[in-house]
Parts: sequence; structure tokens; C-alpha cells
Amino acid sequence: MTTTATWDVACASGQAAARVAANCLRDGPIGKVGLEIEAHCFDIADPQRRPGWDELSAVISGVPDLPGGSAITVEPGGAVELSGPPADGPGAAITGMAADRAVLQGHFAE
Repeated sequence: MTTTATWDVACASGQAAARVAANCLRDGPIGKVGLEIEAHCFDIADPQRRPGWDELSAVISGVPDLPGGSAITVEPGGAVELSGPPADGPGAAITGMAADRAVLQGHFAE
């Protein structure tokens, strides 16, 4: 089956599906893979309270360079996000992200 798609800035969902099917969902070599994870933080002593920006920034500023090379950011809603660098395939991306998550989680647990 051959699928041809054209791209318009304001495209219908059918056009978007055709573009994905034609260009994204096909067999091929696995290249670089990047992962992002995010989590909302809370205070164990008061689970209904969300930490403020100053509290989050204080913890994040004390985190050393992460072993998997992820960047740490805070989303507008207060979620802390790890953005991993491109890795050689999903296994390497998951391994790096798991190591970074463990370090970050340890700092937030203190």
C-alpha cells in the first residue's frame, strides 16, 4: 500500500494521520532515541501542599551533573522534568534516564 500525503499548516486529522502513516510508522533502522519524564512534587509531611518555585530551585541547584546527561527543567505547572540526550537506541536511553531519575529522586527525598 502506498500512501501519499501533502502537508498544510491547518490540516485535517485525516491529513495528519496520512502524513504519520507515510513518514513515521515504517520499518527501518533504529536511530537516536531521546526520552523525557516529568513528575509533580509534593511534601511527604503534607501531601496536599505543592513545593514552590524557590523550594524546587533550591533542590535542583544542588543536583550534580547527572550520569545519563539529562537536563532538569521545571514546567510552568510545577512539574520537574528530565530531558535525556539522544542515545543509541531505546535501551541506552532508558538506562541513562533511569540513572538520572535515581539521582534526582535521591536529592528530592532528602
